[in-house]
Parts: sequence; C-alpha cells; structure tokens
Amino acid sequence: MAAKNDPSWSPAAIVTLPRTFDGRGWTSVEVDVTVQVPAATWPEQPERRAVVGIFGGYKSLTLEFATSLRDCTIWLQDLAGSQAVKIDDSVTIDNQRLTLPGELIHREGCRVASPGDQSDPGLLLVVE
Repeated sequence: MAAKNDPSWSPAAIVTLPRTFDGRGWTSVEVDVTVQVPAATWPEQPERRAVVGIFGGYKSLTLEFATSLRDCTIWLQDLAGSQAVKIDDSVTIDNQRLTLPGELIHREGCRVASPGDQSDPGLLLVVE
C-alpha cells in the first residue's frame, strides 16, 4: 500500500499493489486500510472538500478528514468513465471518517471495464 498525501496540495492518492512470488505470479491480499486525507485546496471550486484517487483492491478503505463530513455528498467515478455516481447510501460516515466497502470500490472502479478486463479498480472520490 502506498499513499500520497501533501497538505499543501490536493488531491491525495492511495494505491494497493500486488506482490510477485515465484510459482504464484502476482498476488493481492485485500485488507482494511485507513489513511488521513488533507482538505482540498481549490479556490475556484470551494464546494469540493476533498479529492482522492483510489487504485487497487481493499477489504475496506477508511479516509480520515480534518473536518466533519456532516451534510457532505460523496461521489465516485471510474477513471475510465465519464460519469460520477453519488454513493452516500453505500458508505459509512462517522463524523470525520468515511469508510468505503471493498466491494463498492471494485464495482465502481471497474464500472466501464470491458468483458475479460482484469485491471484493478481505478477511481476518483470527491467530497462536496
């Protein structure tokens, strides 16, 4: 797992990476991950509180923000797609913590994948 998190610049990015083993090839293990996310810094779009690139598979992903997520709207978009979907009803919000189930990340991060595409999920999360 790797994360890019610079408080002076948004967006943040989080990725889980497979390992290569002799005789087994590439192997991924989905785990629960928690990452602190800085506030967004776009003066031209003040409604955006955070933007996070999410790549790879997870059992769950919890994002901890500096401010409360009360009254926020959460969007996800497959990076290969052109339309974001509102996911407020599919996530758990506990004050400053946002938890996404791994199944949601996989489904939305591979939404426009072609049949047979074995790519890992890649998506953009926006908090408004």
